[in-house]
Amino acid sequence: MGWRYNRPPHPLEGIIAKTRLIATEKDVQRAIMDYLQLKGYMCWRNNTGAFRATHNGKERFHRYGHPGSGDILGLTKNGTFFSIEVKANNNKPTPLQNQWIEWIKANNGIAFVAYGVDDVSRYL
Repeated sequence: MGWRYNRPPHPLEGIIAKTRLIATEKDVQRAIMDYLQLKGYMCWRNNTGAFRATHNGKERFHRYGHPGSGDILGLTKNGTFFSIEVKANNNKPTPLQNQWIEWIKANNGIAFVAYGVDDVSRYL
């Protein structure tokens, strides 16, 4: 048997292919974050929600994040703010999420819904 050259896969090939087979939103988010970091974007996972907690006998209600804001936030290499709402299995964004996307766009930012890495590579 002679030598055969098998080119090493490009680091992004596995990430892009992986998102086509993923069913959970968490996995899609992880693949998108991996892709963005490999491409050199400054980005972070954005959590939003609310919870009740009791401290020293007092019950308190805590909110964090902006309702409807994207799952992943960041800056492009030229400093433009971006917001990515991640969805899996063709789920649709809520009215609050659509409102957030339109607000970001109206203020010269980039905002979109992503079902996988392909969507992110198209918009950024």
